[in-house]
Amino acid sequence: MTRGKASAIGLRAGAAGVAIAMAAPVWAEQAEGPAAGDGSIVVTGYRQTLELDLVVEDELNRADIDAYGYDNIGQVLEQIGAELRTGDDGPVVLINGERANGVNDVNDLPVEAATRVQVLSRDAAAKLGLDPSRRVVNVVVKPDLAQVTLSGKAGAATRGDTFQTEGEANFLKLANGNRRSVVLRASHRDPLFESQRGIVSGGGAIPYALDGNVVGLTPGSEIDPALSALAGAFVEVAGLPPGRMNPSLQDFAATAGRPNPAGDGRFRTLSGTFDSLSANGNLSQRFSPKTNMLVNLKLDRIETANRNGLAPALLTLPAGSSNSPFGQPVGLAFLIGDALTSRQTISSLDLSQTINTTLGRFGLTFRTGLLHRDAKGTNDRGYDTAALQLAIDTGALDPFDTAALRAAVPLEPGRSRSRADSVTSQASLSGPLLSLPAGPLQLAATLQGRFDRSVSETRGSVESVRRFERDEVGARTNLTAPILARGNRDGFGLNAQAGAYVHSAGRGGALTDWNAGLDGSIGRVVNFAVGYQRQQIAPPASALNDPVIVLQNVRLFDFVRNESVVVPNIIGGNPDLPVQSRRLFSAQATVRPFADYDLAFTAEYARASNRDVFAALPPVSAAVQAAFPDRFVRDAAGALVLVDSRPVAFAREASESLRWGLRFRRTFAGSGVVDEESDQPRALAGRGVRVTFDLTHDWNLSNTRQARAALPVIDLLRGGAIGYGGGVSRHSVLFNGAVAGRGVGLSFNGQYRGRNVLSSGTVAAPGLITFPGRLVANVRTFANVGTLLPERDWARSLRLSVEVANLFDSRQRVRDETGATPLRYQPFLIDPVGRTINVGVRKAF
Repeated sequence: MTRGKASAIGLRAGAAGVAIAMAAPVWAEQAEGPAAGDGSIVVTGYRQTLELDLVVEDELNRADIDAYGYDNIGQVLEQIGAELRTGDDGPVVLINGERANGVNDVNDLPVEAATRVQVLSRDAAAKLGLDPSRRVVNVVVKPDLAQVTLSGKAGAATRGDTFQTEGEANFLKLANGNRRSVVLRASHRDPLFESQRGIVSGGGAIPYALDGNVVGLTPGSEIDPALSALAGAFVEVAGLPPGRMNPSLQDFAATAGRPNPAGDGRFRTLSGTFDSLSANGNLSQRFSPKTNMLVNLKLDRIETANRNGLAPALLTLPAGSSNSPFGQPVGLAFLIGDALTSRQTISSLDLSQTINTTLGRFGLTFRTGLLHRDAKGTNDRGYDTAALQLAIDTGALDPFDTAALRAAVPLEPGRSRSRADSVTSQASLSGPLLSLPAGPLQLAATLQGRFDRSVSETRGSVESVRRFERDEVGARTNLTAPILARGNRDGFGLNAQAGAYVHSAGRGGALTDWNAGLDGSIGRVVNFAVGYQRQQIAPPASALNDPVIVLQNVRLFDFVRNESVVVPNIIGGNPDLPVQSRRLFSAQATVRPFADYDLAFTAEYARASNRDVFAALPPVSAAVQAAFPDRFVRDAAGALVLVDSRPVAFAREASESLRWGLRFRRTFAGSGVVDEESDQPRALAGRGVRVTFDLTHDWNLSNTRQARAALPVIDLLRGGAIGYGGGVSRHSVLFNGAVAGRGVGLSFNGQYRGRNVLSSGTVAAPGLITFPGRLVANVRTFANVGTLLPERDWARSLRLSVEVANLFDSRQRVRDETGATPLRYQPFLIDPVGRTINVGVRKAF
């Protein structure tokens, strides 16, 4: 199918997914019939029933897929991620026009098994009786293929360290349209420590250090007038003299005003150890031309370990102690013990099955799913400094014996566990309800239920056991009425649609969603859609009931005082989150001006308005602290000592955006036709060169948020914050492309994020933290060895690849109004790894 000559596909019956009940059971490779007068393409299946017209917004054919040189369809979908990112549940997946279980059905599918990947227009989900905010992608799969694929890759950062490896075994059999597949994957990543990137430690009013510092008992106070007299200046901090077990006042005079650095970089990871194992199994079976079943089982296990630095301890050396050279009590600021470590193990099981069949001219889909998730974690809580203080007071411990302090006995680590189970069921029906002058009135109806159960437990500094139950039952319906048939003499087609979703969500009571829209086309050149949607969204179970955990030694930035701090940070669920209301208006169009060139221009305008928005707690600023004063704890001097970062609710949020882009696909000096014998595109194996390019520009016209009705509206484009990574950029650009031919190719992708700012300081003394624009580009080159060495049997289906992430080693620069970089925003704290090179090998049998 050529998009330049057709703007729509007619999916003919078979078993359909949630409302594509007229879609073709095309378990043979799709055969294109003659084009209809309106430019649509008929997909030939085993049954001939009424056509359901769905617009194809973008399509990658086999030559396009091979041009990227990727291993599986999941990687290909990442290249068109800008088109699929709308919606919270990910894209709806069709395989040969029939509903699949989800992305797990296609992510690990080898590229050799697919002939096309089609992205349907933004109104397709509503036509299928699904959530209108989701996108729909159709993967066309071959009827027969048996293949075993082994692949692996290894890489490291060009700045050193962060070695990572991944291996995969992929077993696939397609026979008569039925599928059996098992994919096993394992990956590992070494830890990266702050000492390996030269991070400067510090932050906070108290200068804790591995080798210790002496300070006044209160921040800014004098250590000892006698020491100040010796040093010739007021002394509020002095480093512990190295190697001195019984230092004198004269020893401290040499270090007066020169504190020891924190020195814990080798005890703190920028990115921790990561290990994962996964198994993904798929089975599809066709029982008749009308009925098929798909089953997916995915098992995952992820283990992570992060080191969070040494524990801070502020001890008091009393006056008159035999170990003290000072004439008054002083403070001893040490980093003690071993690295505080947090570990987490997450195991999950995702089982789903879908049955597609027909009832007369209506299609039926039955889908059930079970998701089980078990997360266990341990988090070192620190040390009992009361025992150390008692030993100093009684003289049992020399406070300058740093080795003894490092041997301190840690507290029992905090432990957390969460177990969550979610069962979903869905029954859908769709088909022609009655005939209208311009075509059939289409009905799509769905009954669905979701049943969530979770338990979260926390042991340690916080003791709690919380249970959560929610049963959600709902019904969704959608009507699509043709107003003007696509085949009319002016080449103008127009459809109207409207839908509603009524569902219960536990304490949220009955919730109602509805949507309405128009979509149409002008000849073969323009497709357009206009829609309005209102939703009521209950918070996910995880946001409500995740275990409450206190993370130690978390680096944050206090925008009120313009200082970097290291403080405990509370994370977890918030059971008080409200139901969110969302209103969205959108208008989009796709223009293909040239019949002979696969070139398309797209544009979309969107305006959203939300109430009772649940979101992550923004960084502490004057506005955020005024809105959520209970989430930030400060000491008597005003320094931040604790942050509770659990999700919060905002009264209002509004945004306007414009997205435009272009897509280009073309083969130069070649046909781009797939050679069925070699299973390779002839254009790539011969003299042809396939070029693909996609670019998307997001322009945020406005973006505001209001925490409470009585508080001011915050402009997120002018200093308001949603996270520590920066503000909201007015402009951002996503791009990807590929050039391939004669068995070799190069693909690239990246993002430019425009300048943005965060407000700092107070109303009386405002300031700005600036994040300049940043470009991150990635490139990948590959060689199909079998194409380059056709006479060598060992080279057949062998691919070598080299991938460079962050090609230009770009780093985010951050500046305050003085031009300095706050410690919290050192470049390697934002992006620890930098440029990374991965080398891969893949062999198909």
